[in-house]
Amino acid sequence: MHFKAKALSKLLTAVCLFRVFTIEAQASQLNSASVFGEVVSQSAIVNAVAFSHPTIQSFIKDAPVYFYVIQSARIEDLPKTIYENLGALDKAKYTPEYLASRIQPGNVVALQVSKGALDLYPISKETFNSKYKVVSATNVIEKNKKLHQELVDSNLGNFITAGVNIIGGLKVEPVKMILMSELGFSIKDCVTIESPYGQQTKPADHDAYLAFHEGRQQYYMINADNNGLPTAYIKAEPRHD
Repeated sequence: MHFKAKALSKLLTAVCLFRVFTIEAQASQLNSASVFGEVVSQSAIVNAVAFSHPTIQSFIKDAPVYFYVIQSARIEDLPKTIYENLGALDKAKYTPEYLASRIQPGNVVALQVSKGALDLYPISKETFNSKYKVVSATNVIEKNKKLHQELVDSNLGNFITAGVNIIGGLKVEPVKMILMSELGFSIKDCVTIESPYGQQTKPADHDAYLAFHEGRQQYYMINADNNGLPTAYIKAEPRHD
């Protein structure tokens, strides 16, 4: 029995050492990719999540925002300011296929501001209807005065003031996220990942979060704001059912 216990102890030690080595190797691989400007693949992210066991955090939208309701499947029919700023915040490089699927009548474009820059991204009507509730533009003005004023002062000011094809919406479903730094990504480095939308980028000297896109079975990025929270989210209160 003593021999078996000793052998089992050695085996467990070897497993732990292998796990530590694997995690360190994974972190080294991720950091190397970011240092050399390589795009981090989805498979690398999945492996990092599996080995790192990061803390899963839940967040919800803290206030309603504006949405532009798309009227045409022709990308060139989008207002120029909206089209030119799609995905600009996280330098998302949308594939033509993805844009074609999202620029469809009835889909929407979220109109937000983060760190003083426009944060615009398309959302399908299926996702919007299942995860958001429509609110009035007045509700946005009352409960998100900061965003309203920032958009009015931006290149989108005329659209917000006119209110044409503009609605308010609040995301009501919590989103589970993990910090990229917990997966071995260095905060100091700029990191670009493969995402359901094409590519997304985390700026240097900032952390970012990853959330899982159930429909496409891939992770996507939400950059952190100046408070270290995912942009336009707050911590979700724990449920006591």
